Amino acid sequence: MSERVYDEHGTYEDASDDTIVSTTLRDTALGYIFNGSWAHCWLEAGEDSWTRIYAALDRWVPDYQLVVIILNNPNYGGCGGGGCQIVPLGVDWPVMAHEFGHGAGGLDDEYAACGTWTSGEPSWSVNITTNTDRNTLKWGRFVAPSTPIPTGVNPSPGNGWCTEWTEGPRPADWSSCEDAGLFEGAGYRDTGVYRPVENCRMRGNQPPFCPVCYTHVKGRYDPYTERAFHKVVLADVTGDGRDDLVVHNPGSLTLYEATGFVGCGTGARFLSHAVGAVPDAAGLGVWPIADMDRYLPVDLDGDGLDELVAVNASAEPVPRLGVLHTDSGGRLRVDRRYDGDLPGWRCRPHDQWLTGDVSGDGHGDLVVFNAEDWAVPCLGVFRWEGAAGTSGELALVARYDGTLPGWTMRRHDTFILGDVDKDGRTDLIAFNAVDGTTPRLSLLRSTGTGFTRLAGYEKSVSGWTLRPKDQLLMADFDGDGRSDLYIFNGTDWPVPRLGMLRSTGSGLQQVHRYEGTVPGWTLRPNDRFSVAHVQADARAGLLVHNWSDTETQYLGSLASTGTALSGYQVQGWLGEWDLGAEDLVVVGDLEGDGFPRTFVLHNADWLGIGRTTPMGLDRLYYRWIHDYHHGRNW
Repeated sequence: MSERVYDEHGTYEDASDDTIVSTTLRDTALGYIFNGSWAHCWLEAGEDSWTRIYAALDRWVPDYQLVVIILNNPNYGGCGGGGCQIVPLGVDWPVMAHEFGHGAGGLDDEYAACGTWTSGEPSWSVNITTNTDRNTLKWGRFVAPSTPIPTGVNPSPGNGWCTEWTEGPRPADWSSCEDAGLFEGAGYRDTGVYRPVENCRMRGNQPPFCPVCYTHVKGRYDPYTERAFHKVVLADVTGDGRDDLVVHNPGSLTLYEATGFVGCGTGARFLSHAVGAVPDAAGLGVWPIADMDRYLPVDLDGDGLDELVAVNASAEPVPRLGVLHTDSGGRLRVDRRYDGDLPGWRCRPHDQWLTGDVSGDGHGDLVVFNAEDWAVPCLGVFRWEGAAGTSGELALVARYDGTLPGWTMRRHDTFILGDVDKDGRTDLIAFNAVDGTTPRLSLLRSTGTGFTRLAGYEKSVSGWTLRPKDQLLMADFDGDGRSDLYIFNGTDWPVPRLGMLRSTGSGLQQVHRYEGTVPGWTLRPNDRFSVAHVQADARAGLLVHNWSDTETQYLGSLASTGTALSGYQVQGWLGEWDLGAEDLVVVGDLEGDGFPRTFVLHNADWLGIGRTTPMGLDRLYYRWIHDYHHGRNW
């Protein structure tokens, strides 16, 4: 490409005294000239470069939003602004990100050169300032009250430095890119102008954007992203024992790694983002991300990392299923994709998928049930053969058409999974109180390759009368290693009922039944329950919420003693969160202590991470998940 050489006369930061040594013009598509001079923005446009650029955009990308121009030159440099960035081939991704700060974010450079700022307050800029008044500082909401203002003052004006912390002792836990203050040196001047942090991406390329720059860019482009927190899945995609967050939007999947209990609470950091489709790892096809997708977390290969089993029952022309894993960089990849047919099973719109370790080998398995798309109901069990990322595949372990041992399958069957006999294998619990004249419940023991009948009940179970609106939850509420059964019915009795049925290993025995109230919680028809280890021990309790039965919304936790429950509740607000009908709740283990007692509260715009005991939120996010050392983005 065209090149120009300047004689900088020993003042690389001052273009006013430069002279052109040589110019070599070549016939290129855009007419750009690389000069390699910092003072001349590394490169410069030719006489008609922008005429050519706009002509190309109008022809090829008339609906463009951002423009990236890569020059055929192996050297380093880059220049950006006004929605455009231009770089040569010699730059890396951190430089590209810095230039995007200019081109997409309208951010100023935060590095310095010799000289004093004389242009007054840069009102156009969000990340540099001449203002030293804490009360009116444009990024004051990100500055902790204990941080001195100014925070770093240049002791030797004219030295070309970006000053770091100088005003008193620097805190031991201070972050050079995440803690905000007022540091002298920015905008190509070392004196009289200030930046928010010691070293942001707009100064050093490699660090992440500081809270000021991050929040500005996020706020500028958030309206175009169509992001929301409607759909959140918890899965340990990093293998550290903590459930991470998978945020599903139409056309995108974003992974956030849970950081555990750090500082003032449980937080999360961005891990990776897939837009449009998840790329394949084995040449077997991408996974198109769709709004109707459902994602099931399960460790299929037993390596400690959850895979995501992606199911789209309404895909055209046939339903599809995919197995997704995270690579070493935390990015999602497709292990296997099935369009219509799995080994021994044809996917249909009404397939219902469950996960558990049916074989007892430490590897997650899949159970699928369909009672609507075939002449008789069918149930199948699948295991994964192979390791993640090595072209493994699903294999059919067992299939039942019409009947299971001791159980005739019908349209309104409900199946849940749990280890009722403490043998390490996930068993099957079948329930139906709609089809036929007699409500039925059955325990089917896993043999590792199928199921056998363990116990069956008609009309009642140990004092609990089965009714059509019974809701079943498997949970080891007494901590003996066997999955017990919670049953809730809010509408089939004069007052709502909640029962605790203990597994004996060969059957179920009722140990407690609540009618109308649990100590600390009033039962209501539309209560919604999730299993949660409220006390951080082996006894599984419940997280319960009710948004609709009264004008006030309730959220509570029920701790198990093994034979009874005791509750705690909040009304209307959980800290700063105004509980509402659109809120969703999911329980997981975001702290990695082995006891799922943390929960994610989410709706379209807000996401909170909290604990069941003591009940409260540790983190609250608006629109985007990002932890601030001080302040927040609303």
